[in-house]
Amino acid sequence: MPLFASFSPPAPLAWLRSCTANGAGEFLVALQDFLETTNPLIAAPSGREALGYLLDSLSRRQPGRKKVLLCSFNCPLVGRTVLERNLELDPYDLASPTGGIDCRAVGRRLSRAHLALLVTHPFGVPVDFRPLIAECRRQGTVLIEDCAHTVGGRIGGQMAGTLGDAAIFSFNRDKPLALGGGGALLLNARQLHPEKEPDFGNQAWAEEAGALRFFLRLLEEDGHLPGDSRLHRTLSLRLADLCAKPSNLAFRGLHPLRAAYGLRLLAGYGERLAQRNSQAKEIASRWPAHSWTVSPFVSPAWFRQRLVASDCNTLEQLRQAALAHGFTATNTTWPSPVGCRTRKTSPPANAAHCALHGIDLPLASTTSLKDLAGTLPAPY
Repeated sequence: MPLFASFSPPAPLAWLRSCTANGAGEFLVALQDFLETTNPLIAAPSGREALGYLLDSLSRRQPGRKKVLLCSFNCPLVGRTVLERNLELDPYDLASPTGGIDCRAVGRRLSRAHLALLVTHPFGVPVDFRPLIAECRRQGTVLIEDCAHTVGGRIGGQMAGTLGDAAIFSFNRDKPLALGGGGALLLNARQLHPEKEPDFGNQAWAEEAGALRFFLRLLEEDGHLPGDSRLHRTLSLRLADLCAKPSNLAFRGLHPLRAAYGLRLLAGYGERLAQRNSQAKEIASRWPAHSWTVSPFVSPAWFRQRLVASDCNTLEQLRQAALAHGFTATNTTWPSPVGCRTRKTSPPANAAHCALHGIDLPLASTTSLKDLAGTLPAPY
């Protein structure tokens, strides 16, 4: 289905003005409805900036706490965001090389020194962290869900992102809601609700120009916006004008064009999610020892499948078989544990193994998984 097939505005200029005027508000309301929450959802320039704002706010409230407890199998930008606030990384290990966390072990690590506990939901698979909620409250530690990889997954029937005190979402190109950039901060705990909307500053002309290029390319690739159409000319002229005469102030938080595209993605998200979940399930049924762990009370929202091999030879077999059948199978996600250089101890064993011996399979591919299943090695 082509982009924006549900409407074909007779007056593209009016639609463009309306889109810009409404900003990200309509998209945020739609995302709130999707997440089944009424708690504040705030647009941010990126998931990383949303996390940084939250950590800054927490540090002002509790200046004596300096530690952030987080999984060592994590995005390096998350670790950098923590360190940039003069906070200390306190990484915990995966429960196994294929994921999950040991809530008892993590709970024993919590103390009054911890400003926050960051729980990451990787590859679209939520982590069932519910046993940690009571301990976080007892210690006064804020529990943050990192939902950059997971939109639509459930934990015990409740949407991931709505159980913790706060949640971070990212809309970068490699995320489930890929808007080419932007992010959001969901604040569930009443004490975290801001008196006024956070000020992430004004994004400059270069960001708006980038958003316009991204949006034009999406429309062109979708075949919905011919190069000689009025809307295409309007957007192209706006882009040329921006590059010729940069404006100082463009917008705040999430670009309105990205938000408009986000509305379209949300409208068809259920169908795409069902397709990805079906593919991930088929992969896991063939190689259960290689595929990512899904706990019993979790409903995943897969967007990648992570396969973890026992050794380098098996890893290369997995990679070659996947490539032969059309999958881009590379170790693109977090190839080294976070926080190891800041600790005197050796890297967490399971996270280190996962980072070194894992590959990612993007889902919703046209590749036949039945064909692929006949060529990949048996589980170790």
